[in-house]
Amino acid sequence: MSARARSLTRRWVGAWVGAATAAAIASAVACSDSTTAPEQRKTGDLTITLSPADAQVAVGSTTTLTVKVTDANGVEIRNPQVFWSSEDTALAVVSPSGVVLAKQPGAVHIAANVSGHAGLAKLTIVPKPVASVAVTPATARLVVGTSTDLTVSVADAAGQPLTGREVTWTTSDANVASVDQNGRVTAIAPGAAIVTATSEGKSASSAITVVPVAVGAVSIAPASA
Repeated sequence: MSARARSLTRRWVGAWVGAATAAAIASAVACSDSTTAPEQRKTGDLTITLSPADAQVAVGSTTTLTVKVTDANGVEIRNPQVFWSSEDTALAVVSPSGVVLAKQPGAVHIAANVSGHAGLAKLTIVPKPVASVAVTPATARLVVGTSTDLTVSVADAAGQPLTGREVTWTTSDANVASVDQNGRVTAIAPGAAIVTATSEGKSASSAITVVPVAVGAVSIAPASA
């Protein structure tokens, strides 16, 4: 076969596989509300089943999908040639071996195409979970009636900062020190209190010591007697 013929053949095969995969995805997604589960589509003489069929993956993480192909008699076809594709590559990409990398939060279908027949797996991509919380400063000394602002930072398992996470502030003794949901602490009365910031089950605290207002001057009346 000439080089030109081989090039034309490769283009035709690539276009056919791409069209077949796109059509299979569209058909499977459109029928996902039917009695046939979207992860197992029986088309013609082949049944394509992906595992896991429905999974949750954190942004930046990977998961490996496996495919099982059976013929019309239920006999498994070993080592089938599988073409993998992602419904939305902005959310997730898939390697030729079925390893999916989650890129952004959302829901996406991953398709496995075998001889023009496709099976689907649904992935729900969630933000990276909070692994640690830090509160600054770790200790503070306040005079009754004054306030200070605590700052909180959250990070993932690799120590990378995370943004946009909900943080809840609490105090161990609101009679000594109160705290609002922005981390602003107000000294109420002399004593000690622990102010805690919590995000996704992880927490960190600051130890607050409240002291009386200092004496500024002393006077005696009458001045003489």
